[in-house]
Amino acid sequence: MQKYGYLANEAVSSQTKDTFRCQICGERAGFNWSDYSGEAMCNRCGTPYQLIDRKIPKEELPNLKIKPEWIPVLKQYWDETHSYMGLGTISICPADYPECVKGQRLFNEWLDEHSELIPNEEA
Repeated sequence: MQKYGYLANEAVSSQTKDTFRCQICGERAGFNWSDYSGEAMCNRCGTPYQLIDRKIPKEELPNLKIKPEWIPVLKQYWDETHSYMGLGTISICPADYPECVKGQRLFNEWLDEHSELIPNEEA
């Protein structure tokens, strides 16, 4: 588990805790913090969400931090592998997040083999 453990769950309102399901894995696994302020990752698949942000209304949190065109790609990866991706922001010490480093590496290897799925970001 990451250095901050499950403390991110405390930032989510009790109402949201009861109803929230990750948009990628569909689980209610809760969150753990990343190194970005107010950002956390799903405990099951590692999808990043913004949990705290003064600029986002509370009713819109947790806010998925994935571009919409990538959602089908992440869902396909999850459906095929059920592997933790750890896609949250890691900037201070990657050694504190070994499952994220491994998850990102495995996702990138899978993406290399499925390059046709990479969204065209020219716009």
